[in-house]
Amino acid sequence: MSRRGQARARRRSSRGALPWLAAVLALGLTALLVAHPAQPVSAQAPGALVSNIGQRNDVGIDAQTPVAQGFSTGAHGGGYIIHTIAFRNEGAGKAFGVSLWEVDSHGTPTTRVTSDFVTASDFSSGEVVFAAPVNTFLNASTDYAVVMRPTGSDLEVRGTSSHAEDSGAASGWSIANGRLLAISASATTWSSLSHSVRMAIRGQAVDTLVSNTGQTPTETLNLGSHSSQSFVSGGSYTITSIEVVSADAEGDSFDVSIWNVDSNRLPRTKLRDLGPPDSFAAGTLKFTVPRGGLRTVRQGVYAVVFEPTGALGLSATSSDSEDSGAKSNWSIDDTRGLRSVGGTWSTSPGG
Repeated sequence: MSRRGQARARRRSSRGALPWLAAVLALGLTALLVAHPAQPVSAQAPGALVSNIGQRNDVGIDAQTPVAQGFSTGAHGGGYIIHTIAFRNEGAGKAFGVSLWEVDSHGTPTTRVTSDFVTASDFSSGEVVFAAPVNTFLNASTDYAVVMRPTGSDLEVRGTSSHAEDSGAASGWSIANGRLLAISASATTWSSLSHSVRMAIRGQAVDTLVSNTGQTPTETLNLGSHSSQSFVSGGSYTITSIEVVSADAEGDSFDVSIWNVDSNRLPRTKLRDLGPPDSFAAGTLKFTVPRGGLRTVRQGVYAVVFEPTGALGLSATSSDSEDSGAKSNWSIDDTRGLRSVGGTWSTSPGG
C-alpha cells in the first residue's frame, strides 16, 4: 500500500469512533483550519500585481512631507502576498522610507499595516526597489496606500497624469488617480494632488491548501491543555498562514505552532512558532508563519499545536469532509492529540 493509501486507511479506520472532527485547531483543524501558501516552490517568480511605471513620465514629485499613493487589491479569495514595490525616481540619491497603510473611505491613510520596507536597490538608479517585510499579506477587494516618507530633507519620485495601469495587471487591481500629500511630517492631515506616483507592486495571489472552516460547526472544544491537529500535505508548497475559528467569548490568547509528527501522528519536533493575530476576539483568527513560511514535502504529515494561556474555546465540526477547492491530496486528519503541560502526547478520547 502506498504511503498515501496508508494515510487514507488510518483516517477511515478512526471515523467510526469520532464524535467530532478534531480539525478546528488551526487549519479548520479539528479546530477548523486553513493553510495559506504562496505558489508551489517551482513557481516562485512573482510578477506585477499592478503597475503604472510604464505610463508617460509627466512630472517630478518633490516633497518634504509624506506622500501617499492609493491602490486597490483584486478579488482573489485567499488574498495576496506582497514581495516588492518599485518606483521611478529622479536618480538624485535622495533616500525615503516606504510602508503600507489601511485607508478610510476617502483614501486617507489611517492605520499602518507593515513596518518599513527594505531598500533593495540604489537610490541613484532610475528605478528604486523596496523589499516587503516577510509575509506581507493584503486582503482581497480592499483599499490601501503606499506611504513614502523622506528620510532627509525631501524625497523625489516620478509621477504621471495617466489614469491607466500597465498591461498585465492582476484582475481587479488598480492604482488611484492622483496622490495625497501630508500637510506636515506627522501626517495627520492630507491634501489631494492630481498626479499619481509611478510605481509597480509585485507579489502573488495566495491559495488555500486545505480547509474545513466551511463545514458546519457542531460544538466548542473547551481546551485547558495543549491540543494538536494533524494534516497531510499533497506537495511542495510554502505555508504562509493558518486560520483558526475561535469560539472564545472572552478573547483569550493562545499560541500556535507547526510540528513534525511521530508514527502515531502526534507532535514530535517543533518546526515553527506562528505569529499571533492582532486580536483574539471570537471569529476567524489568522496566524502567520515567520521567516518566509514553512515548506512542506509531498505526502508529509504535520501537526498544528495549540497552547492556551488559560481556558480556551475553539469551534469544532463533526464533519469528516474538507471544504471544496483544496489542493490535490491535501487533507485534515479526523483525530487530534492532547497533552497536559509538561506531559506526553496522546490521542484524544473518541479519536
